[in-house]
Amino acid sequence: MAIPQRNECIKPVLKAFEDGRPKTQKEVETIIAANLKLSNEELEHLLPSKTQTIIADRISWAISQMQRATLLVKVGTRGLYKITSPGLKALSDNISDIWKS
Repeated sequence: MAIPQRNECIKPVLKAFEDGRPKTQKEVETIIAANLKLSNEELEHLLPSKTQTIIADRISWAISQMQRATLLVKVGTRGLYKITSPGLKALSDNISDIWKS
């Protein structure tokens, strides 16, 4: 499968948090890579700036957007995020098309 666009990362990222356990962005990347069956080549593809992988950028964007929407919350000081009650509701309501950017 190809690397998803930013708006296509919302649901897979939220689904990675479905179990309620806090996770780092790196853990979410691993979960999504396995779920979407991304190849090593796709996982290593860098942004034009060569500072970050495309998948890391898109997951970071999705986490940021979901934090703003209160679907995820940052916990502690070690880069952990956790799904909120509204996030679980959004996931059960099938939010796949709520972001179109």
